[in-house]
Amino acid sequence: MLSEIEQDRLQVSKNTDARKKSQFGQFLTPAATADFMGGLFPHTDGDCRSGAGIGSPSAAFLERWRSGGLTFRPLSALLVAVMVMLPSCQSGQRAVSKADNPVAASGNSPKAFAQERITFSTRDGALIYGDLYGSGAHGVVLVHGGRFNKESWRNQALRLVDAGLRILAIDLRGYGESRAAASASEDARYLDVLGAVEYLRQNGAATVSVVGASMGGDYAAEAAEADPDKIDRLVLLAAGAYTPLIKSKARKLFIMSRDDIIGENTPRLPRIRSRYEAASDPKEFIVLEGSAHAQFLFETDQGERLMQEILRFLSLP
Repeated sequence: MLSEIEQDRLQVSKNTDARKKSQFGQFLTPAATADFMGGLFPHTDGDCRSGAGIGSPSAAFLERWRSGGLTFRPLSALLVAVMVMLPSCQSGQRAVSKADNPVAASGNSPKAFAQERITFSTRDGALIYGDLYGSGAHGVVLVHGGRFNKESWRNQALRLVDAGLRILAIDLRGYGESRAAASASEDARYLDVLGAVEYLRQNGAATVSVVGASMGGDYAAEAAEADPDKIDRLVLLAAGAYTPLIKSKARKLFIMSRDDIIGENTPRLPRIRSRYEAASDPKEFIVLEGSAHAQFLFETDQGERLMQEILRFLSLP
């Protein structure tokens, strides 16, 4: 549901000026942001009503509710398409076809992308929650950035499943329902990554790659260095500035935007490039245009290229 609404949102947003959006109080929430918002609902019972707009937050909430864990008694959802609310934005807009929707274009049924909610324990006793997609022999762990959670990867997970991969998107400890044991450190999140890799291997994956964004990429790099043989391929999305990847045997892809900054105005590129140059082979470094950071790149005009580079890298022999 959310991926289909996202296709509508991208088209409508392009054809609607900012003044019109502001006039109607509609800012067309991106899917990644809606996923994050949906993950903030507490586990409780009671009433829940979701309101008007393009429908992204409502769809994200409904998908979380459908996956279990929420027990609201009455559930009334009103998904009002922004095309009805803003008829003037219809000018020049075409219907969304299968070609616009990678899931529909693939010819796969919704069952092919059925999401399974799983849990596993880490080496230090943390309880980690994950969303499992697909059933391929080659597994991929998706590790979110600091402003996201596991649901934020849904659109990318569907694309990767369509390529025949099995996907496990996790919430790092301290995010979503994932939590550290009483005696464990909140900062030992690299063990969450290794636990996800081990889960996929124990459940039939012949190879396991990891895609980590920003903070998640830093923990993925730490995991790859801590257990050098465990990860087959490692994608660091605007990440990798803190852990020297010397012992890791993983094939590595560093990828980021050229003008990404940290803090007030400090470029991320020089430090990440220096880590890339010192890292063990095999490795690649790709710089995309723009300034979007990590997962936010998927929402820009570089999003499709980013997805294609990840698919290419994960499918290399």
